[in-house]
Amino acid sequence: MPALPARPLRWLFPVFGTAALWAAFLVIAGLAVSLAFLIVRFGPVSPAAGLLMLPYFSWIVFSSSLNLYSAIHNQGLRCNGFFL
Repeated sequence: MPALPARPLRWLFPVFGTAALWAAFLVIAGLAVSLAFLIVRFGPVSPAAGLLMLPYFSWIVFSSSLNLYSAIHNQGLRCNGFFL
């Protein structure tokens, strides 16, 4: 099955602008909080399970930092109907 082109998703930024970036950051932050809670709760039950979740947690923190950077630095960007 061929990969889908990125073109169908190009309308997200012109339509929603940076609001979509902030909404995505809130979703990722909620995931990070729930994952931290999961690691803390799994630690006493199974230390291996808690440790195996740490790489995923580090990836979530890294991706949220990229999203936050993108949201902060695209504050004044206006699209005026053109695709980026």
